Amino acid sequence: HQELLSDYEEAIIDGDAERMSELQDRLDVVGWDLGHNIDSMLERVGAPPATAKNTNLSGGEKRRVALARTLLSNADLLILDEPTNHLDVETIEWLEAFLKGYRGGVLLVTHDRYMLESVATHIVEIENGLTYRYTGGYSDYLEERTERQFRLEQAEDRRLKILAKELAWAARSPSARSTKQKARLQRIDGLKNKIWSAQEELKLRFMTLDNFGANLIEARDLAFGYDEPLFARLDFSIAPNTRLGIIGPNGAGKSTLMKIIAKKLKPQKGNISFHSRCKIGMIDQKRSGLKLNETVWEAVGGGNDHVFVNEQPVHVASFLRRFLFSREMLEQRVDGLSGGERARLLLAKLMLNGANLILLDEPTNDLDFLTLRSLEESLLSFGGAVVVISHDRAFLDRVCTSVLSFEAGGRVVEYADRQQALAARRKSDPPTETAPKKRKTVEKSVKKGLSFKERKELAALPDEIERLEQQQEELIERLNDPSSYKDSEFDVKRSAQMLQEIEDTVARLYERWEALSELDL
Repeated sequence: HQELLSDYEEAIIDGDAERMSELQDRLDVVGWDLGHNIDSMLERVGAPPATAKNTNLSGGEKRRVALARTLLSNADLLILDEPTNHLDVETIEWLEAFLKGYRGGVLLVTHDRYMLESVATHIVEIENGLTYRYTGGYSDYLEERTERQFRLEQAEDRRLKILAKELAWAARSPSARSTKQKARLQRIDGLKNKIWSAQEELKLRFMTLDNFGANLIEARDLAFGYDEPLFARLDFSIAPNTRLGIIGPNGAGKSTLMKIIAKKLKPQKGNISFHSRCKIGMIDQKRSGLKLNETVWEAVGGGNDHVFVNEQPVHVASFLRRFLFSREMLEQRVDGLSGGERARLLLAKLMLNGANLILLDEPTNDLDFLTLRSLEESLLSFGGAVVVISHDRAFLDRVCTSVLSFEAGGRVVEYADRQQALAARRKSDPPTETAPKKRKTVEKSVKKGLSFKERKELAALPDEIERLEQQQEELIERLNDPSSYKDSEFDVKRSAQMLQEIEDTVARLYERWEALSELDL
């Protein structure tokens, strides 16, 4: 940091405007007062105090410190793997705004759909060992993926028609199945495998057990705290078909309240009563409830070959297949599973055990989009009640029928949804003025306008546009030449597609050139 400041002052003395602008861009990111910027960043991501020893930090605290260090690095490329885990919603929204305005590149692995929609300009999906690239945010990805799936289904439909013909042939008399036809029979098996593998998806449906209209839980005047009170005079009730979200900053008391509902803690004051037929099923943030030395088969079947679903026996292997566990994975130990696989295994156990009150603490961590969507659909159709703590804004907005919001001063307020809670918070928070950045007095001599990177981009645009327009003219000439279509190596469809892509790119570059030129005054 001090080296950047020294280089910046030297550039001013030398009158090197280009170097000055480049260094100013970098100092704008890392901060002109490094000590102040570090403290500010640690506070923004909810990290522990700067004096805390790293060896004493929890896993979540270490992740937040690592995130702060990465964001302060001023790197050309930020690589962030699930950065929203262990962050509260307010911090996630701040991080989203930070990444959206970041001048470098960002490679982001996340299940946060709102962040993808706001931040991402391209999305790469990995499916069955293949990668697919989409342009735009999450909604663009969904649209393009739907179109791709439609094309695949059309191809699948053609396979099904071929399969029907093959099966009709195979059902003929045994004399038709000579050794010469083995290759054809093998082709039938291949078609079957393609169809069946494409249809695999998570099948999740929670059993509600009893259906009744009375409240499952009634809480009156609850209070709890440690050194300081977390909440007091808290009243709420939970009825069937209620899906209650619990939101608020880290350390506010959300998990404590969940433990009280799960009967793992008793309130220090007040009373919480449960219906006599209330059965609780829970998946906590630590993914406990699994024995690490057990196999996948043992964790679900308990040593039995069959489990009972809706009082009907189902083979353990068939049941686990619904949760995307192949036969090869049945003997794998739990301690060797990924976070997402453990979550699916816990969902399988929860489905078997049955409950009319499901408690979920950060259930979306480590889940892929398809599993996440299946979980949402199952909760929406669940006849019992759900209480969920989650930092996933899209999950809360889609699933919850109401929220309990932990707010300043130990207040807990019930709202119809997360958006209503957010609006109330913004209304109650007075607007704050952003403190001016601390800069050297020599800043006055810096030229305003384009940044160093933007000026380089502007200078390179004419040559890039000219190169693409030359390719455009060559493709048009080739497509208009009748002799081209006699060439067996000439791909008409691909050439027309390339022409369209070049035309779109040229139009976009002209718009960019005009925008930068207006700023370079």
